[in-house]
Amino acid sequence: MSDRPKITLRSLVVPILLFGVRCHYRSITFRGKGNIPTGEPCILTPCHQQTIMDPLMVLSLYAFSHRREPVFLARADIFSRKIVQRTHSFLRILPVYRSRDGYSNMSRNNEVFATCRHLLEDGTPICLMAEGRHNNRHQLLPLGKGAFRIAMETQKKLGQRQLMIVPIGIDYDTYERPYGNVIVNVGKPIGMMQFMQPDAGNEAQMMNNMRDALSHATSSLMLDIRSNEHYDEIHTLCLAQNKRIREAKGLPDTPWNRFAVKQEIAARMQDMLTDDPNGFDLLATKARLHKALCDSLHISEDLPSEHLSPTACMTAILCILAAATLAVTIPLVRMSLLFWLLCFPLPLLPTHLIFKKMRIDPQFKSSFNFLLRYFFTIAYTIVMGITVTVNKGFWMNDMVGIGAWWGAVAGILVVIGAAITGKAAAFLSLLADSCRFLLSKKKTLFPKL
Repeated sequence: MSDRPKITLRSLVVPILLFGVRCHYRSITFRGKGNIPTGEPCILTPCHQQTIMDPLMVLSLYAFSHRREPVFLARADIFSRKIVQRTHSFLRILPVYRSRDGYSNMSRNNEVFATCRHLLEDGTPICLMAEGRHNNRHQLLPLGKGAFRIAMETQKKLGQRQLMIVPIGIDYDTYERPYGNVIVNVGKPIGMMQFMQPDAGNEAQMMNNMRDALSHATSSLMLDIRSNEHYDEIHTLCLAQNKRIREAKGLPDTPWNRFAVKQEIAARMQDMLTDDPNGFDLLATKARLHKALCDSLHISEDLPSEHLSPTACMTAILCILAAATLAVTIPLVRMSLLFWLLCFPLPLLPTHLIFKKMRIDPQFKSSFNFLLRYFFTIAYTIVMGITVTVNKGFWMNDMVGIGAWWGAVAGILVVIGAAITGKAAAFLSLLADSCRFLLSKKKTLFPKL
């Protein structure tokens, strides 16, 4: 028999979905992929920053590999509608019932957990968010019991075959807008057998030991700002001081280095809050002023230090004007640009504004924005491909006569446009914000941090 994986509808849809995820962000940096066990029973436990995007980030770890993809667990209330049930079944997501779903439903978890144990025994990974709920702060929430219940019962069934728990940290530099940077940081797997020894205490003590070990491991893999009272000030300092510390350490400007320095600043501020409260209060006062000024200018807190120089802004603007001049004066350039924009108008659509004033959970906004842009692009591509094919490229066929093949050209332009849009849109946003900052009279009011 052939060992080739079967071609199913899911195997065709998931790669397109993950390509959409890649295009939705400016960059996705993966660290520690090799820490995920291959062919061994393991439970993946990422921190929960976003609703749908977190599972998609975990799924991206398995892209273009022959490893078994994980089965996900999600809260049961999102399975209330049949169409949602079918979608989650297609995506291999199982429901988990909580007390708020009614105590009569809690017993249904026994069947779900039994399914998880069978999957783990068979070598299929399970992924669940150990926090049990999501959080729109860079902060690890207290871990629930679900992951540890499944882990303990499964390890008893496995005997000497060890179950591993894999902590995963995920960091988004922006929660709502597209074209941000994402870090997916996989930690060293934690073996279950060390917590199941005879001298480890009773079941409650074992569970607490597992929870402490996983909490500590996950915290080290993400930006975990522990202080609730001073969260905003510490987060502002993580952004405002980032460039200065990177330059002092000689670190290049990469998403990973920005993330690592944010972790360092957060840890330093947490220590300072305890060891030098007066010094922290002084910094916190400056951070609040810094954030207030940034909010008034509608810029991010890192821009006052990360903005483009006047020379870079002028050079970029001249390049844009030169391109616009070429588009106006040369018909082929103008028509090609219009054809491209006709094929892929998505970058011009600020879809995140649709959800900005909606009264929904902030963690859902980014996920809804991604799904809107994803399905819009697919539907628009199909419609435009057919339309362009039938019309033989509209006006473009008069310049380059390739007939109905213009439909294929339109499809290729969509793929290319989707792939390069993230970096281009992020740069144009940085350029606009940098110009706004440099031209503002308030720039001299920013405190030195």
